Amino acid sequence: MLETILGNKSAYWIMLYLYHYGEIYPKMIADSLEVSVNPIMGQLKKLSDAGILARKKTGNVSLYFFNEKAAIVKPLKEMIKIEYDNINAADRNRLFKHRARARREGKPVLND
Repeated sequence: MLETILGNKSAYWIMLYLYHYGEIYPKMIADSLEVSVNPIMGQLKKLSDAGILARKKTGNVSLYFFNEKAAIVKPLKEMIKIEYDNINAADRNRLFKHRARARREGKPVLND
Protein backbone atom coordinates (compact mmCIF):
# COMPACT_ATOMS: atom_id res chain seq x y z
CA MET A 1 0.00 0.00 0.00
CA LEU A 2 2.73 2.48 0.97
CA GLU A 3 4.57 1.87 -2.29
CA THR A 4 1.45 2.92 -4.22
CA ILE A 5 1.04 6.06 -2.11
CA LEU A 6 4.69 7.07 -2.49
CA GLY A 7 4.69 6.39 -6.22
CA ASN A 8 7.64 4.02 -6.66
CA LYS A 9 9.81 1.36 -5.04
CA SER A 10 12.81 3.63 -4.43
CA ALA A 11 10.76 6.00 -2.27
CA TYR A 12 9.19 3.02 -0.48
CA TRP A 13 12.56 1.50 0.42
CA ILE A 14 13.99 4.87 1.44
CA MET A 15 11.13 5.34 3.90
CA LEU A 16 11.55 1.85 5.37
CA TYR A 17 15.32 2.26 5.72
CA LEU A 18 14.90 5.69 7.30
CA TYR A 19 12.37 4.30 9.76
CA HIS A 20 14.68 1.42 10.68
CA TYR A 21 18.04 3.25 10.89
CA GLY A 22 16.99 6.84 11.68
CA GLU A 23 19.45 8.26 9.17
CA ILE A 24 20.76 6.88 5.89
CA TYR A 25 23.12 7.62 3.05
CA PRO A 26 22.39 6.79 -0.62
CA LYS A 27 25.05 4.12 -1.16
CA MET A 28 23.85 2.17 1.88
CA ILE A 29 20.41 1.65 0.34
CA ALA A 30 21.75 1.07 -3.17
CA ASP A 31 24.16 -1.60 -1.94
CA SER A 32 21.50 -3.31 0.18
CA LEU A 33 18.99 -3.42 -2.67
CA GLU A 34 21.65 -4.10 -5.31
CA VAL A 35 20.54 -1.17 -7.49
CA SER A 36 22.27 1.87 -8.92
CA VAL A 37 22.78 4.78 -6.54
CA ASN A 38 21.33 7.32 -9.04
CA PRO A 39 17.60 6.52 -8.56
CA ILE A 40 18.11 6.49 -4.79
CA MET A 41 19.82 9.89 -4.88
CA GLY A 42 17.05 11.25 -7.12
CA GLN A 43 14.37 10.16 -4.67
CA LEU A 44 16.30 11.51 -1.70
CA LYS A 45 16.60 14.87 -3.44
CA LYS A 46 12.91 14.86 -4.31
CA LEU A 47 11.89 14.04 -0.71
CA SER A 48 14.37 16.60 0.59
CA ASP A 49 13.02 19.31 -1.72
CA ALA A 50 9.50 18.47 -0.50
CA GLY A 51 10.63 19.10 3.08
CA ILE A 52 10.05 15.54 4.29
CA LEU A 53 13.76 14.83 4.69
CA ALA A 54 16.64 16.92 5.94
CA ARG A 55 20.30 16.41 5.12
CA LYS A 56 23.60 16.93 6.89
CA LYS A 57 27.13 16.47 5.63
CA THR A 58 29.46 14.24 7.59
CA GLY A 59 32.84 14.26 5.90
CA ASN A 60 32.19 13.36 2.26
CA VAL A 61 28.86 11.66 3.01
CA SER A 62 25.41 13.24 3.00
CA LEU A 63 23.22 11.74 5.71
CA TYR A 64 19.45 12.00 5.28
CA PHE A 65 16.92 11.89 8.10
CA PHE A 66 13.28 12.79 8.71
CA ASN A 67 12.64 16.53 8.99
CA GLU A 68 10.74 16.52 12.28
CA LYS A 69 9.77 20.19 11.74
CA ALA A 70 7.53 19.24 8.80
CA ALA A 71 3.91 18.66 9.85
CA ILE A 72 3.50 15.70 7.47
CA VAL A 73 6.37 13.68 8.95
CA LYS A 74 4.59 12.41 12.08
CA PRO A 75 1.58 10.91 10.23
CA LEU A 76 3.92 9.60 7.51
CA LYS A 77 6.05 7.82 10.11
CA GLU A 78 2.89 6.24 11.57
CA MET A 79 2.02 4.83 8.11
CA ILE A 80 5.59 3.59 7.66
CA LYS A 81 5.44 1.94 11.10
CA ILE A 82 2.38 -0.07 10.03
CA GLU A 83 4.17 -1.25 6.88
CA TYR A 84 7.40 -1.95 8.80
CA ASP A 85 5.59 -3.96 11.49
CA ASN A 86 4.02 -6.17 8.80
CA ILE A 87 7.42 -7.35 7.55
CA ASN A 88 8.16 -10.75 9.12
CA ALA A 89 11.29 -11.09 11.26
CA ALA A 90 13.25 -13.21 8.77
CA ASP A 91 12.70 -10.72 5.94
CA ARG A 92 13.46 -7.80 8.25
CA ASN A 93 16.82 -9.36 9.22
CA ARG A 94 17.63 -9.98 5.56
CA LEU A 95 16.64 -6.47 4.42
CA PHE A 96 18.21 -4.48 7.23
CA LYS A 97 21.55 -6.21 7.71
CA HIS A 98 23.73 -3.11 7.28
CA ARG A 99 26.02 -2.46 10.24
CA ALA A 100 25.17 0.88 11.82
CA ARG A 101 28.52 1.19 13.60
CA ALA A 102 32.07 0.23 12.87
CA ARG A 103 33.40 -3.05 14.17
CA ARG A 104 35.62 -2.80 17.25
CA GLU A 105 39.28 -2.85 16.30
CA GLY A 106 40.75 -6.33 16.63
CA LYS A 107 37.36 -8.05 16.98
CA PRO A 108 37.35 -11.37 15.09
CA VAL A 109 35.00 -11.73 12.11
CA LEU A 110 32.65 -14.69 12.47
CA ASN A 111 31.57 -16.26 9.18
CA ASP A 112 28.02 -17.65 9.16
